Amino acid sequence: MNATISFLPGFDASHLENYFSNDAEAIKGMFLLVNEGLESDLHKVSNAYKEEKIAELQESVHTIRPLFFMLGLPEIQKVLNEFFDLCMSASSVKEVSGAYTELWPKLEDAKSLINEQCKFFLLQTNIRA
Repeated sequence: MNATISFLPGFDASHLENYFSNDAEAIKGMFLLVNEGLESDLHKVSNAYKEEKIAELQESVHTIRPLFFMLGLPEIQKVLNEFFDLCMSASSVKEVSGAYTELWPKLEDAKSLINEQCKFFLLQTNIRA
């Protein structure tokens, strides 16, 4: 890599390094970009669920799926892909409520982990400066 970078437990460092061609600045940039919009993206998922709008739930989940792949979180990506498939075959939000109840805390945990990784990146940058 063109700079030393460390990841918190939970991230697939090998995937990140390969996906971003060992470009530490690109990795940090993507984390910061995703972190900036993730709260809003998850809010859309939550609202679609609460308002029982299956089409909006499908769309909002579809939007966030690639984020977890790019950020090297394969476990949440797998669960989210399974939930998306379930949503696509559902005609109402009620049909996916059990899976949503299991998914939501995992999304919140992933959001927190991404946020902590961003703080870690910023701390590393400040230490070197």
